[in-house]
Amino acid sequence: MRATVSTRTARLGGGGLVLLGVLAGALAWPELPATMDVHWNAAGEADGTAPRAVGVLLLPAVAAGLLVLFDLLPRIDPLGENVADFRGYYDAFVLLLVAFLIGVHGVVLAANLGVDVPLSPVVLVATGGFLAYVGLLMRQAEPNWFIGVRTPWTLSSEEVWRRTHALAGPLFVLAGVALAVAAVAGWLLDAQGAVTTVVVAIVLVASFVPVGYSYYVYRSLDAPEDAPA
Repeated sequence: MRATVSTRTARLGGGGLVLLGVLAGALAWPELPATMDVHWNAAGEADGTAPRAVGVLLLPAVAAGLLVLFDLLPRIDPLGENVADFRGYYDAFVLLLVAFLIGVHGVVLAANLGVDVPLSPVVLVATGGFLAYVGLLMRQAEPNWFIGVRTPWTLSSEEVWRRTHALAGPLFVLAGVALAVAAVAGWLLDAQGAVTTVVVAIVLVASFVPVGYSYYVYRSLDAPEDAPA
């Protein structure tokens, strides 16, 4: 997929993926157990179950809800006009998010049908790819209230927003790549426990370093009065 897509493509593509997820669940229904495995630990062992109806409908429903929500957010954002400047990346993010959720839904169905799926590596590699795209989105994002590193300091100064996202973008790309590599290495080396530690470290670094950096930049500016408009 290209780095950007149109809003119409995101809506139609996302809706089509949701319908595909529902259809897959309907076709698999007769062969699925009454109580489905819906969660697995780092070792790939099932540790959470749900009734079949929940297992079949939950992720498509969540994907549909997020598709609608993200379509509405630019309309209610006080800085919604800024989203137009990176709307192609925003819409691609929404489409990727829906694709990710429906993909996980497919993995859950396959596992409950008895297909031997390396669950943790597959999901973590997909998560890494998604995080990498979030990094690309951050490099393009203009000040808004819903997408990006939204701290009191980034939302108080366009310069703080710009510098913070110049760091956060590459950091998320690197975190996504590192997550995917760690997942594959852990699977090949049969070291899923170590992968869990690495994943937690990657997520913490990618999440908290930009927040701390935004405060540092804010304090380093003499008079950060250029509020985003």
